[in-house]
Amino acid sequence: MDHKKLMAVMKVQFVSQGKEGILKARAIEGRLMRKTWEKEGYDLLPKLRTVQIPTLVIYRNHDFIPGDIATHIAQAIPDSQMITLRGCRPHHVSRMSR
Repeated sequence: MDHKKLMAVMKVQFVSQGKEGILKARAIEGRLMRKTWEKEGYDLLPKLRTVQIPTLVIYRNHDFIPGDIATHIAQAIPDSQMITLRGCRPHHVSRMSR
């Protein structure tokens, strides 16, 4: 599925929720932000260090998250590996999972 088709499908699904669904999603997003990133002293790294299963951190070089942050996350998780998918857009990853 190309990017334009993907965006069209996502838009239909998003709009079908109606105003209430959209407002509910925004409220959840706001609550999560307040309980995490906006909270003074919030640090996810100690929790990542407690992960006790092999973990694969997948980073796409076109992600909105910088690569050094993905590397930092991978380094914090014991027994983890990180791979970088180069030239891979979001719709490519969804095809890989099928």
